[in-house]
Amino acid sequence: MTERIIPKRRRGGRRHKRVRIYDTQALMELFETDDEEEVRRELARRGVTPYESAGRMFVSDSELR
Repeated sequence: MTERIIPKRRRGGRRHKRVRIYDTQALMELFETDDEEEVRRELARRGVTPYESAGRMFVSDSELR
């Protein structure tokens, strides 16, 4: 049987970051309100444009920082 050299895993490569996505309900909980318009105003104040699909808003956590 021949000996094979198993290459070590590359170090320092790009790592995949997990991105948390907030939907409308999570944003309402985060901003402690039940009003969707108030959530929109808060996002606008922060300069964040939410992605909208099927009547719901979505924002990544990196945009909220």
